Amino acid sequence: MSLLKFFKKKDSTKDSKPVKRKSPSPSSSSSSTSSNTSTISNKKSRADTLSLDSIQDPGWRSVLAPQEQKNYFKKLRNFVDSAYSSKKIYPPRADIFSAFNLTPFDQVRVVVIGQDPYHGAGQAHGLAFSVRRGHKVPPSLRNIYKELMLDTKVPNFNKVKPEHGYLTQWSRQGVILLNTVLTVQASTAYSHRKKGWETFTKEALKKLAKEREGLVFLCWGAGAHKLADECGATRNSKHLTIKTSHPSPLGATKTKSPFIGSGCFSKCNAYLEGNGSEPIDWRIDNKEGL
Repeated sequence: MSLLKFFKKKDSTKDSKPVKRKSPSPSSSSSSTSSNTSTISNKKSRADTLSLDSIQDPGWRSVLAPQEQKNYFKKLRNFVDSAYSSKKIYPPRADIFSAFNLTPFDQVRVVVIGQDPYHGAGQAHGLAFSVRRGHKVPPSLRNIYKELMLDTKVPNFNKVKPEHGYLTQWSRQGVILLNTVLTVQASTAYSHRKKGWETFTKEALKKLAKEREGLVFLCWGAGAHKLADECGATRNSKHLTIKTSHPSPLGATKTKSPFIGSGCFSKCNAYLEGNGSEPIDWRIDNKEGL
């Protein structure tokens, strides 16, 4: 090879430009970003939608799952989702189904039927008659404590009224504290009545009455009496139904079956023990929920 050709070849190698890597196209980057945004949006939308996915107990999810496909539940979902997005609603979304989460279907032994959640700020947490710590014990619950203290056959109940109204220790023993209506607008009692919740909770109670045995239904007030009749509890010899007036100050000592003096808690325990089940420890631990 001649020197001239050698130097020409060397110069051509020196002057050659490196090949650039192809960067992602704007459309590809946009698609990826869109996908991530969509995933976040979907997660957010599921969290902001009434769904039985938030019921953790597989037993309750299984028996209640068919309700999600029914028209009444779809209308209920639309109503509840709209209410939470535009108004102050109780309890917090995460607590709507607390009664089912704290008392699994196959562990229910006692059913307490309430009306709807407390409508004061921070009180409601998904359990009938129960109120979060830090809030004054409501009047109906004060009368429930009073009856427990008066019932000499519940000898181990607190000697003085408990300091709080947080009843999760009852739930964990198999006492499901179920309101008929599971949501409420702030400062407006029974504002979510006749929106579909009654149908949903009635179906839950029907399943308990039909598929379980040896349950005690504590029915306080006319609304609870009617619901127990409609769900089949009172017609079923497999269960005990105890009906009294409501424990509120307006009705606790009235009607032919007043709540105060009814002995409903000791009667409940006597029935459970007679069926080979452990009695409920109704005592309230003042450290609970701290």
